[in-house]
Amino acid sequence: MPRSAPEHPDHRPADAGAPLPETAAHPAPRPSTTTTAVLAVVLLGTAVALAVLATPRDGAVTRWDVGVLRAVEGIREPWLTTAMTLATDTAGVAVIAVLLVPVLWLVRRGDRPAALLLAVGAAVAAAVSNAAKPLVDRARPDSVDPLVTAHLASFPSGHTMTAVGAYGVLAVLLARRGHAVLAAVSALWVLVVGLTRVYLGVHFPTDVLGSLAAGGVLLLVVARLDQRLAPAPA
Repeated sequence: MPRSAPEHPDHRPADAGAPLPETAAHPAPRPSTTTTAVLAVVLLGTAVALAVLATPRDGAVTRWDVGVLRAVEGIREPWLTTAMTLATDTAGVAVIAVLLVPVLWLVRRGDRPAALLLAVGAAVAAAVSNAAKPLVDRARPDSVDPLVTAHLASFPSGHTMTAVGAYGVLAVLLARRGHAVLAAVSALWVLVVGLTRVYLGVHFPTDVLGSLAAGGVLLLVVARLDQRLAPAPA
């Protein structure tokens, strides 16, 4: 019986012993423009609602604010006051020096659009805060002793708004560049600054909450601009 000719290597099935092709990584889905717009409206509406509801000094919102302030006053300790004062200063004039480091880092790595977004974001947040204060014209808390000096009206919290514009924007930029841990720390610092304003007795809790809501609109805008100026690799 004649032997069959050996199978030629080229006659092997195409997938036999061949490595499987790599599956292309899909970028994370981006929020649609409609979703972003809805979130922005909700956040802005929340900030406006808090401003309106918090204005009456004998209203339910203010009574809740005062209750929180008095509860926080009861946990004051010298060492904690020192820590809170140092933390709150990072969203004051010192924010310029703090932001210089990430701005220079972004410029050095050739990411000038992100550096510009960071600088402009902090400036816009501070400008919005200063413009909104006389419109709401809410008096500062007088139910507890303030531990630091504060000027202008109470709503919104200028330090919290500045923290959102600086550290919040930085968190957005870091997250889109794969630095999740640093982004989380930066975002957490925004909340820390907000807490310091209540602890130090210079802002009502709703001042801080309204600032976070209004600042959230800024973060949404920054995220969309960053996607256009420096899109993530596919």
